[in-house]
Amino acid sequence: MLLLLLACARNDPGPAPRANDETGAWPTLAALDTQLLEIMDRDHVPGLAACITRDGAVVWCQGYGWADIEAGRPALPETPFLTASVSKAVVGVALMQAVEGRSVALSTPVNSILPFEVRHPDFPNQDITLGGLATHTAGIADNWDVMDPLYTQGADPRLALGDFMEGYFTPGGAWYDADQNWTREGPAGLRSTATSARRSRPTRWRSPRGGPLTSSVTSRSSPPWA
Repeated sequence: MLLLLLACARNDPGPAPRANDETGAWPTLAALDTQLLEIMDRDHVPGLAACITRDGAVVWCQGYGWADIEAGRPALPETPFLTASVSKAVVGVALMQAVEGRSVALSTPVNSILPFEVRHPDFPNQDITLGGLATHTAGIADNWDVMDPLYTQGADPRLALGDFMEGYFTPGGAWYDADQNWTREGPAGLRSTATSARRSRPTRWRSPRGGPLTSSVTSRSSPPWA
């Protein structure tokens, strides 16, 4: 099953907790705690929860800030957060495992996999590939006017992801908008001047309904507690 990820991201996330540049030593939990608080203050993050796993087991969890500022409800390790771009790491690993296993290639057109056809409206003859999706170069935009009303609060969604995707990418679909669902940059960096209404890039990077975002940090080396 292929997931087309319409992900939110910051243009400049700034430095994340990392190994000391001089000694190569990772911070202690106390130092990590301080760094997380500094990042929250710098980026105006109201609340987050962080956990560390080792050998498949959770060895540390901590909540910071607020899950609900108005209600005075603190963020706890068990506070539910939007997975948002954390899903990129999971799907990215699964994709590359499939590539290594020769099930697919990064050059594989998504239309050879999906049960419906996806075409950029300005470049209908240009294939959208798995690699294009993975590198955000397929020309897909986040249309929050469409997606916001579909979020649920405290209940499972009633709409299947596959049904939404078909309606979002198929002309005539319930959520299709050629100007708002696509950017002027098409597959493989091709650029369209067909309409001024179409965005140059997805710019409304934010959490749906203002909900808490999550993020993930990766490194070439691993800290001793990871």
